[in-house]
Amino acid sequence: MAGAPLRIGLLIFLAPRKRGSLEDWLIHVAAEAGRRGHRIDVFGAEPIRADIRADLEATGGTWNTVEEIMRAPWQGRRRLAGYDVLHVNLFSTRSPVTMLALSSWPARVLFVDHASRRTSGTGFRAMLGSVLDRALMRRAAGVAGVSRFITELDRARMRIDHPRLRTIYNGVDVERFVPPSVGRNPADGLKLITASQLIPEKGVQHVVEAMAQLPAKFRLEIAGDGAGEPALRALADELNVGDRVSFLGVRSDLHELYRDASIYVHPATWQEAFGISIVEAMASGCAVVASEVGAIPELVQHERTGLIVPPGDVDALREAVLRLSDEPGLLERLAAGARERAARDFTIERCVGEHLDWCEELASGKSRHGGGGGASAGTLRRADPRRVPGDGPAARS
Repeated sequence: MAGAPLRIGLLIFLAPRKRGSLEDWLIHVAAEAGRRGHRIDVFGAEPIRADIRADLEATGGTWNTVEEIMRAPWQGRRRLAGYDVLHVNLFSTRSPVTMLALSSWPARVLFVDHASRRTSGTGFRAMLGSVLDRALMRRAAGVAGVSRFITELDRARMRIDHPRLRTIYNGVDVERFVPPSVGRNPADGLKLITASQLIPEKGVQHVVEAMAQLPAKFRLEIAGDGAGEPALRALADELNVGDRVSFLGVRSDLHELYRDASIYVHPATWQEAFGISIVEAMASGCAVVASEVGAIPELVQHERTGLIVPPGDVDALREAVLRLSDEPGLLERLAAGARERAARDFTIERCVGEHLDWCEELASGKSRHGGGGGASAGTLRRADPRRVPGDGPAARS
């Protein structure tokens, strides 16, 4: 452990209703914090699965709700002020929870930016928002983007520079998300899978449209839920592919679904902040076809770990899928490259280590010259030796 024990308040806009990578991260970070002699209290949203709560509490962490501190903000502020570090995740810069944390002096606030963007914005409202964000984040002791794409946006928008700004990539459990023991055979027909929140910006409608132009041997599984699901079901029926498109809902067994698929498709059209489901699929040995937007090119290296296509281009999406079907050697090579990249750069151990190193640096008054690809996490023991079932699509990247 570096320095004195820390009391860390982790505020996260997440209801752990499934067993996903973000939920996994909560348990791993609490366990590693305990091993370092620190304590983490998580403030999230209901509902929480009973097994996730039990696993979190088994690490020495506690589960609380954001509602508890927001119901009476004055008392909530006093409660948060008792922490050494407030670690704020998945909230926007101007959310009431973020502002309450920032006002909870003398606790030091670390803000993690996970937010995908619909547009970069150039008008008066965007300029005003940038000014407000800049003013709010002056109080933050540190800001981390989950990709270099987000870090550079924050650098420009909030005028934050070293050493308060850094990049910490999200991580996944590469011992649970693993390739199948038996190789996939494209001759048997190809199963495509996508996992995301079902909103227009995730572009799932484009892969449904591509299905109408693909041979009957192709099947598509869609994991996740959201307001756009009825429209997607209607589109599949209208295009006469309803019998080849399966809507799976929110799942906690994505690791099994990925192993049973050949190609992961991520057709987002907005500026994606990261793409946890992409990395889960990569770790599972799926070849990836994804849009060239936001941080996706940081994850998917064209012709090495997947194929990159223009956002919203149904023809390019279809051609990429057909190419992987027609070239089994390419499919195998990209899948192997994807697994290697995920296991090297996107492990949950590395992610957890970097976040806790960040907290310790802040408390000790030391700060590295940040902002690159994230600090080295060193060698960490796994946070929980018990295997946990499955994963699901993240609400945010």
